[in-house]
Amino acid sequence: MRIGQLADETGVTTKTIRYYEGIGLLPPPARQPSGYRSYASADIDRLDFVAKAKALGLSLEEIGDILRASSPDAVNCAHVVDLLTSKRDELEHWIRDAESLRDALDHTIQASRAGLDSSSAAYHCPVIEHGLHERALHLDGAVHEVTPAHESVRK
Repeated sequence: MRIGQLADETGVTTKTIRYYEGIGLLPPPARQPSGYRSYASADIDRLDFVAKAKALGLSLEEIGDILRASSPDAVNCAHVVDLLTSKRDELEHWIRDAESLRDALDHTIQASRAGLDSSSAAYHCPVIEHGLHERALHLDGAVHEVTPAHESVRK
């Protein structure tokens, strides 16, 4: 089958198929005497695997790692489980960081609403400065009571 047919079968654009070939996610196809690429049904399966792995949050680099660690006719599932476990751990870390940032933003919003005043400097905002201070406190793991933004601004 030609590249357009492969694209139609998989929902992957021809440009993406060529890109996947270039980075090794899809093996170079056989060529017809005319120079056209010629794909097999195994290429449909491989593109389907790539799409499903992407949907689970794996990067193209990680997917390539899986494919390189696998045999030509079977995916190394133990390797996939290891990568998914690592991805989950990264996600848990990201969630903790996001929750910390949300908490810092909530605290900054509450502390700043009561004392909003206009600043004379064009790029000076006590709310942002206070928020950065709050974020630093949360990242250090120490949440301290701080004064509202308008009280801590140097004039």
